[in-house]
Amino acid sequence: MMDNNNKKARPTLDASKRRDKPLIIRLSEKERTIIKAKCEEAGYQAAGAFVRDFLVGSKVAGKVRIPLSHIQLSLELQRIAGLISKGEDSEVVVQKLVDINNRLLGLGE
Repeated sequence: MMDNNNKKARPTLDASKRRDKPLIIRLSEKERTIIKAKCEEAGYQAAGAFVRDFLVGSKVAGKVRIPLSHIQLSLELQRIAGLISKGEDSEVVVQKLVDINNRLLGLGE
């Protein structure tokens, strides 16, 4: 074991501050080039330090997942909007809206 009394030696880190857990990610050449340019722009020499600081310090919004049923309803509403813009009889449009409403309430189909 190395004696840490030598002033030129790197100080020993306690276990809670050691960075000994690797994270391996695969990048395309283009992604690697982009990250390298961003590192240089931000003043980092090491990509690992840049990525670590960025990931640890940033807040990322979660992915938005839209249920399939919502997408289907959206498409139906778009179709109804098309009927309205084409001048479809209001009774037809109202009936289609009633059908959507009934499905939402569990009364249809």
